[in-house]
Amino acid sequence: MATPAALRKTSVTFPTDKRTFLTTPLPDASLSTCIEGNAPRFLKEAVLKWLALFGGWVSAPDGSEATFFGSTIRDDLRVTEVSIVQSPSEQPKARVVCEVRVWEDMVDIVDSMHGGCTAFLIDEISALAVVILAMHNGQEAPSAGVSQTIDTVFHAAAPLGTALRIVGTCSSLAADTSIVCNAEIWDIDNRRLVASGTHIKMQASRPHPRSPSHPLKLKSRL
Repeated sequence: MATPAALRKTSVTFPTDKRTFLTTPLPDASLSTCIEGNAPRFLKEAVLKWLALFGGWVSAPDGSEATFFGSTIRDDLRVTEVSIVQSPSEQPKARVVCEVRVWEDMVDIVDSMHGGCTAFLIDEISALAVVILAMHNGQEAPSAGVSQTIDTVFHAAAPLGTALRIVGTCSSLAADTSIVCNAEIWDIDNRRLVASGTHIKMQASRPHPRSPSHPLKLKSRL
């Protein structure tokens, strides 16, 4: 099954060079062969790898498993399609489709998917379309950029147990403008649109080196 959890069960390790990780074929080709769409194998595998990067499990410096926000939800995402949509009158568009079921850790007090979880899914899947289009255009280790705004429209509730399909797209990566990508969340069984979002991203500036005399200090929550 094409999920980040399945990738974690392989012998894949995270090298210090992100470019190497993203461009080296996975040892188990079956992880990507079940993904539909016209994208080549390296782009289908890239979706799984980027989900792994987003989840943080490959980034622990001591070799242990590290997890970030939403890791349990991300682990359940099943990548079903990666495509490059070509049109004679438009620029190529990247399309990434994932599916997931609404579980207990995704719902609010009335057992429907929480609005924060909705925004999280729109953020993640639309960002995947950004990096896939960048790699299709020749960037070996692109940046996913940083979010400026995520405009979300809620169309219908997604109760506990609902099977969802999330469709992320991106068609423009102009270096001198903001990157615009989109995502829709569908209730598969009822063929109903649950939410849609427009995600505006930008490339982050390089951070300035921190002075050794002013180390970062984190305040305890206690």
